[in-house]
Amino acid sequence: MKRPDTRRSLIIGIGAILGLVLIGGLIQMGRRQVDWRPTFTETQNKPYAASLLRERLGDLFPGQPVETVKEPAFEHLIFKAPQEAAYLFFNDELPLDDESRNALLDFVAAGNH
Repeated sequence: MKRPDTRRSLIIGIGAILGLVLIGGLIQMGRRQVDWRPTFTETQNKPYAASLLRERLGDLFPGQPVETVKEPAFEHLIFKAPQEAAYLFFNDELPLDDESRNALLDFVAAGNH
């Protein structure tokens, strides 16, 4: 009767354990929950974030500068807005005060978008 090679058995056992740990880790990674909360931020890669849209805006408007405005609409529209521009607002709501709303309406009435 031959004695089993203990070194070979040990290597097979360690390989099996590492394989099971790897499979368990992959299964656990696949169970990661998707965050469906709307954030509309350009820096996150969530389903309701705007990172992909922000990245591809140059393709939608070729040859045009794309600028992210983070100040209140009133301040930018009155003091810094170019003569011809288009504004895209990304959010589930657009809370504008009276001054900002009027500035935006005047901007649109002047032929802008």
